[in-house]
Amino acid sequence: MKQRALLLALLFSATVNIVLVATLTARLLLASRREVSPARPLCEGLALSPHQAQAIDSTRHCFAAETGGVCLALHRERLRLVDLLVAEEPDTQAIAVCMDRIDSLQSIMQRRAVAAIMRERRILTPEQATAYLAMIRARLNVDLPCQRLEGAGGQGGADCPVVRSECPNQRR
Repeated sequence: MKQRALLLALLFSATVNIVLVATLTARLLLASRREVSPARPLCEGLALSPHQAQAIDSTRHCFAAETGGVCLALHRERLRLVDLLVAEEPDTQAIAVCMDRIDSLQSIMQRRAVAAIMRERRILTPEQATAYLAMIRARLNVDLPCQRLEGAGGQGGADCPVVRSECPNQRR
């Protein structure tokens, strides 16, 4: 009986310790995540004031909140499109409907992204806004589809309908 009581006491103590360690670890992880500001890259690149950084953080959190559901729906529709495409006999009408939904969701995301950029731009000085938009442009120019196509003979390869003159991002 004493051994059983001792065993139960040790088991209870171990369980309490595990729960305590897990709780403390979770709190530390959550605290470290909150410390990272979504505006951190901007703060470093644009020398934002603390007030500007806080305002940018607020707009970033709002953007995430208003686009989270759209992102999820977009992801689901893309998965659905893949499922439709891999079917033994793809339903072209269902594929077209799914693509229309994807286009609609992407349009919503684009409009919300532009609105967020405009809100952030109003927080910045004119010089910071110019640098901010240059950062966005540089980020978009990292991996242009036309650059990948140029590696295949400049025309996108023999089977590719895209010609260099049609590429909107081509450097001239």
